Amino acid sequence: MKFKHSLLSVLLSVAASGGALAGPLCEVDYSIQHSWPTGATHRVNVSYYGPDADAWTLGWSFPGQEKIESIYNATASQDGATVLLQSAGWNSRISSGSRLNLGFNVSQPSGAIPTSFSMNGKPCAGSVDEPTDPTDPTDPTDPTDPTDPPATTGNWQLDATQSYLNFVSTKKLNLVETHRFDGLSGSISETGEATLVIDMASANTGIAIRDQRLDELLFEVAQFPRAVVTLDLEDQLAPLQAMVPGESMTRDVTAQLELHGQTKAVPAKLRIQRLTNTRFLVQSASPVIIKADDFDLGAGVDALKQVASLTSISTAVPVDFALFFDADYATLTEE
Repeated sequence: MKFKHSLLSVLLSVAASGGALAGPLCEVDYSIQHSWPTGATHRVNVSYYGPDADAWTLGWSFPGQEKIESIYNATASQDGATVLLQSAGWNSRISSGSRLNLGFNVSQPSGAIPTSFSMNGKPCAGSVDEPTDPTDPTDPTDPTDPTDPPATTGNWQLDATQSYLNFVSTKKLNLVETHRFDGLSGSISETGEATLVIDMASANTGIAIRDQRLDELLFEVAQFPRAVVTLDLEDQLAPLQAMVPGESMTRDVTAQLELHGQTKAVPAKLRIQRLTNTRFLVQSASPVIIKADDFDLGAGVDALKQVASLTSISTAVPVDFALFFDADYATLTEE
């Protein structure tokens, strides 16, 4: 289920002198894209109408106990329910008409969303003295460096430091926990072949003995050390290369997943966003469900139940990810 709140055209007022119209400082479109018992994915789209600024800070308070776990296009700090998102570097500069597309995962979701926001310490609902044209062609939300031409050929490499891949486990029917894989690598070739390699020994549940049991009893990493996802994007190369920074698209795809000695087709809905001329974000628009029996993992699930004295462990596992790809200029310049 998707929840949405939009602060649109908030507090349009007439100035005390001269009757000039004043508009909101910013408008925030905040939505919960998808959720599960212990987490959720939130999206925040901001339209800014204020004066030029070399950096920005977006603030709000969560209505519940949400805690931000992973984020893209910004950095986050949190003190209790109070949240501050700050620019990621490449998208620091904003002016009237700028658009910010942000997203993050939270734990302890309440299902409610914030209703008031601030930008650089001032309420978004606060008025701007002089209305500005949001279609100003000098809109600096295009975060591209003019020295970086649009990359339309060559390889794209995964930025593993910013990317994440989470998976959700359910045991005892209603005990749900979110985990992750820390070891990711991947690329997209100039012919459109996308590859993601997952180091199965990098599964991180936050408990060392549980990680060891996953390695030995479920994934059997000594024999199957990695999982590989491949996807043929050749038919999508033209529209992808034609995207401009800030533009996004959603695509239904079928990837091939090689896991635990088995290879199966896995359907997925992807949201693809071009962040800059040289950077793409590929993320799950909805959770990808991986079934243990499809990959000969049923016996491993039974072994985990036995060693942990559990009555049940779900064999259908939701997976959520955000993958950042950067242009590899070494391949762009090779002839």
